[in-house]
Amino acid sequence: MHKNDIDAITMNTIQTANDWITQANKQNISNVLELTDPNIKIAGPRGEVTGSHVLEEWLKRANLQLTTLTTYAKKDRVMLEQQGRWYGENNELEGEAVVYTVIKAADGKVNYLSRYDRKHEAFADSHLTEEDLHKAAD
Repeated sequence: MHKNDIDAITMNTIQTANDWITQANKQNISNVLELTDPNIKIAGPRGEVTGSHVLEEWLKRANLQLTTLTTYAKKDRVMLEQQGRWYGENNELEGEAVVYTVIKAADGKVNYLSRYDRKHEAFADSHLTEEDLHKAAD
C-alpha cells in the first residue's frame, strides 16, 4: 500500500470518528446509527457489549458531552483525548474529566468503541503511540 493510500484511510477514519462524536453529543440517535456498524463492539467501565441496538440507551444514560483535545490516528484506528462532561437529569453538570476514546472504523462506520480514564490504557487498546499524533491542517 502506498503512503498516500494509508493517509487517505487514516483521514477517513478520523472523519468518521469526528462525525460519530458530533452526532453522539447531539444525541441524534438516527445519525449515530447510520455511522455505526450493526455489530459494533462497545467496551467501557461497565463491561463490554456487541450490537448497535444498545447505543440509544447508552447515549441517554451517559448524558455525556465530549470535546476532542488531541487526536492520534493510524489506518482504521483513532484515539481521542477528550474533555468529558456528564450532565444530570436537569442538565446540571455532574462531573468532568479527561477521557480517552478509542474508535475503530471501516467503510465510514464505527465498528469498535471504548473509553478509558488513562492514556496508556487507550494506547495499549488502540495499538497507537505518541508518534501517531494527528496535527490538523491550519
